[in-house]
Amino acid sequence: MTALQHERVRYWLHVGLDHIGAQERAALDRHLIECVECRGYAEKLAALQTDLTRAARARWQAHEPAPDMEQAIESRLGRHRKPRQI
Repeated sequence: MTALQHERVRYWLHVGLDHIGAQERAALDRHLIECVECRGYAEKLAALQTDLTRAARARWQAHEPAPDMEQAIESRLGRHRKPRQI
């Protein structure tokens, strides 16, 4: 594969498999079978995604909202809402 094709493979990996067509997915799969360099890149990208997901969950789980937060927000919104005019 040429350098441009390697760039295309990396682009598809970054875009995500849900956002490429069936032909692109087949070409990507074939390339990853044959190319050690791009397969390694794909594995590193997958590991990075896993690490980022784990870090984000840990950060957000440590900051639980107060139990009455939803009620307080609804109360404030209710006070500032204007009636709809027809």
